[in-house]
Amino acid sequence: FFFNDTASTEIYTEQIVGSVRCVQETGYQRRVHGGQLGRVLYDCAEIDEAEKCLEKFANNTDVLTQGNNSQIPDSLHCLCSIKAQKGQLEAALALGIKAESLAKAIVGEKDPQMEKFYLQLGRIYCDISNYEQGEKFLKSAVELNGQILKEQHFQRSLTYQQLGFCQQVQNNIKGALEHYEQAIQILSLIHI
Repeated sequence: FFFNDTASTEIYTEQIVGSVRCVQETGYQRRVHGGQLGRVLYDCAEIDEAEKCLEKFANNTDVLTQGNNSQIPDSLHCLCSIKAQKGQLEAALALGIKAESLAKAIVGEKDPQMEKFYLQLGRIYCDISNYEQGEKFLKSAVELNGQILKEQHFQRSLTYQQLGFCQQVQNNIKGALEHYEQAIQILSLIHI
């Protein structure tokens, strides 16, 4: 791994070394750190390495059945994103459903933290042409992202645009236009 900035390299290396040390020293805790390491690699755009790390983590059923560790759904969400980016939509959908289910069990279905899980599933369902399910999850995401994002946030605009598209392909033109207009209104307020 190469960085132009020495400080970033040291911090990144320290995170990897800490995680690797944890892998060698403990059992269950090690697997949680494997998920954290995968997310760090993903954030650093080391997609293939992140995928390897997160797949090992996700394939360990002990991790997925022990405790209410909120890092588990986040790690599955990250792996789901990687699979979707690579066009592996069936795998992404299975991971997204598992992540959403675990997160819902930990925080509840109306918690604002659920927005990213609903948004991800909505996108994947639309990508596989299951627009009814996509619309359901995107509507849930819109409902929750209003609680966590400013009214004029770019992400809200994208969510409205995706919901509009989902409704358009289902011939709900009135609903699609309403959501496209909301997306445009937000973009005009943030001057994009």
